[in-house]
Amino acid sequence: MRYTRVRKFSKNRNYINQLSVIQLLVFIYIITLLTSYLSSNTNAFYNDIDNITGKIQVNTWIKQE
Repeated sequence: MRYTRVRKFSKNRNYINQLSVIQLLVFIYIITLLTSYLSSNTNAFYNDIDNITGKIQVNTWIKQE
């Protein structure tokens, strides 16, 4: 008895369907990560520094006696 080509090679078709499902899941995963990364905070912060008046001496040597 002869089989139709689709029925004879149905394993290949099943493999292609599984590959398509895997590609779709990877695509959804990447889109989810990208969306969460782009919508998250930057975690940047700014320091409020007060001005301090004073002197720092540089290049002073202790004299040996």
